[in-house]
Amino acid sequence: MDSVCIINNDMGLVDDKSIVLTIAIPTFKRYSLLKETLNSVFSLNFTIPIEVIIVDNDPENKNMVLEVMREFKTQKFKYYKNVENYGMFNNWNRCLELAKGELITILHDDDILDASFQFEFEKVYKGYKCPSDFYLVGFNVNIFDQREVSIKVKKNLCFKLIEKISRTIKKIFSSDSVDKLKKVSLQDLFLSGKFRGTLGVVMNRKRALNISGFDEKLYPNADYDFWLRWAQEYGFILYKNVKVGYYRIAENESLRSDVINQYILKNYEVRMRLVSEEAVLKNASKIAGIIKDIEEYSFKINLMSCDEFNVNLRDLCRFSFLKIKYYFMSKFLIK
Repeated sequence: MDSVCIINNDMGLVDDKSIVLTIAIPTFKRYSLLKETLNSVFSLNFTIPIEVIIVDNDPENKNMVLEVMREFKTQKFKYYKNVENYGMFNNWNRCLELAKGELITILHDDDILDASFQFEFEKVYKGYKCPSDFYLVGFNVNIFDQREVSIKVKKNLCFKLIEKISRTIKKIFSSDSVDKLKKVSLQDLFLSGKFRGTLGVVMNRKRALNISGFDEKLYPNADYDFWLRWAQEYGFILYKNVKVGYYRIAENESLRSDVINQYILKNYEVRMRLVSEEAVLKNASKIAGIIKDIEEYSFKINLMSCDEFNVNLRDLCRFSFLKIKYYFMSKFLIK
């Protein structure tokens, strides 16, 4: 893959070899959202050497980019344009390749970092003698749902009650303390992904490249596959239940019903790959099927429009049964 740097505002103030963290922003024709994201990044006050790079998957519209980026001319960043559209996840891989930092966070061009990201990351980072000792740490995020209320799937009172009970049960069984880092095992990740894309995740860049980055063929959930392969290779990931940014949900390609259905199917296929590869998960095929059934309901309810999906009594009963079965099996069959 090849890219051309069309804006170089690094101002020569930081030696490439001394950069600790790269904030890499993959983008594609979303200029207004990108500006919001950049404003959130440039408002942070890091005490460590960082760099900001933007990697644009649109090989055209150079003049428009130069015009849009003029308002950031006093900020330090680099803007790359790929010579062709490599696909979403290969653009994330290009971010890994172009970055100079020992560590990297890949920030979606429609998401927002807040001040707690800088504070929480640096607090974790100070516990390491050098960046090369750092593996991966992820944080929780807020959901910023910008869809019109009128188009969302209508949740009746019974379903809202089920959701509330489910959250309460999850909180009782969860050990996600706000005050400390938690080791998340491969088995934990098998049961449930921890992250919203790559938002709020900082990882060792060389170790990410060592496991070949993100697999474009697994669109739209190559990120989930990546976290699982990371845990397979390195044993675990670190997670802290503190919110450091905003994950935006808006009307776009990712909310199309065919994409949602593909996401559910790919999640199942990735889990079944682990069942065949990992001895600790050899008896987990049934729960993989249950998770798939739960996701078919939860994804459609939370992400589809009311024109595409409606909740009925049969759905409520089956969803409740699946959740109960899931909690039982996850506690007693997955060690």
